[in-house]
Amino acid sequence: MFTRTLLTGIAAAASICAVSAADLYVPKAAADFDKANIFTVKNGVFTAKGPFTATSKKVFKVDPAKKYRVSGTVKGISGKTGYIYLGFVPYNAQNRWIHPASANCGANTFTELAAPVKKGDKVIKVKDASKWDSKTPYGAVAFDAKADFSDLPNFNFVFVPKNSIAKKGDVWEITLKTPLAKAYPAGTKIRQQLSSSTYIYAVIRKVADKELQLAGTVSGLYKDKIGFGKFWPGTKTFRLLVMHGSTKPDAVLEIKNLKLEEVK
Repeated sequence: MFTRTLLTGIAAAASICAVSAADLYVPKAAADFDKANIFTVKNGVFTAKGPFTATSKKVFKVDPAKKYRVSGTVKGISGKTGYIYLGFVPYNAQNRWIHPASANCGANTFTELAAPVKKGDKVIKVKDASKWDSKTPYGAVAFDAKADFSDLPNFNFVFVPKNSIAKKGDVWEITLKTPLAKAYPAGTKIRQQLSSSTYIYAVIRKVADKELQLAGTVSGLYKDKIGFGKFWPGTKTFRLLVMHGSTKPDAVLEIKNLKLEEVK
């Protein structure tokens, strides 16, 4: 499901460094990434084996008015390679990774608790969950929500199993996946939030046995959802992301000309 959604989305569309045309970031060594043991580097070519997720050690400030372009050339060398992902890992003002479920809101799901709940409760009563998606296995309840979405990213959420939302008389009951870690009074504002893609993917492409020149651009900020054309709500900084989605440990690929730049 996620892969299909990601491909559709793409088709549709540490130290802190400010990114500018003069501040072009070009990784030169394996040590430029958090997992240096993934890569071997020779003459500017990064070689990696098997599936991996690597992020730059450098962290970059986000200016929503600017456009950030990641590009590179990828080639499968041996084995059954998978998809290459180039993109960004978003962080909030406290340098916390923005979990997709903390920033991706269900449309028209803002409501409130109809009754107080205690720490350890697994069932909550809400005033109106008629617009909530009860069939998704990726839904969550976010507490202390705000109608203008100024609470995003909201990490104060608890996941909800599939088919765990039901109308009971004048209220709706939601069964949570795990017990509440704290109590909330009646009237606490809540909304449904939804998990999705782990990171912001500017490029998704199946690796081939010939060189593929790849590039993708992200600019601006989403207000109440996540996607691939913009940074997620509350993003203040990001790391460069390189990921190989393959289930085969013998799959070898090469990456070169990898860079991050600001474009007009």
